[in-house]
Amino acid sequence: MREMWDRASIRNLLATYFMALDRRDHAAVLSVFAHDANLSMHGEHVASGVEEIAKFFSTGAGTGRLGIERKSIVSMYHTMGTHYVDWRNETASAETYAVAYVCHRAEGGEFVAVRGIRYLDELRRTSSE
Repeated sequence: MREMWDRASIRNLLATYFMALDRRDHAAVLSVFAHDANLSMHGEHVASGVEEIAKFFSTGAGTGRLGIERKSIVSMYHTMGTHYVDWRNETASAETYAVAYVCHRAEGGEFVAVRGIRYLDELRRTSSE
């Protein structure tokens, strides 16, 4: 029963992250990270600790490989697909596939960019759980 609850909690954590990104709610984005978290994107380390992660998300780091300036984004919508969790005692690895729809303004009008995303997360139970 505990494993089922943990799996649901991890899926909810990822859904919280996606919804927070879509709403541009930086506080909610940060709420899913442990204080000593590390953030990597596209195989490159970008931030260590929640303070650096907050700075990364608040300074307009763009949208990665889509090449869209953050200030031109009108809205975003992430959908979760396949989600797998592998347990190792009090830690877990999660692999989650998603699709991001990014509506943005560019010369000539408004456009929608669609991107498939694969998230690889290392998780651990914290003292608040």
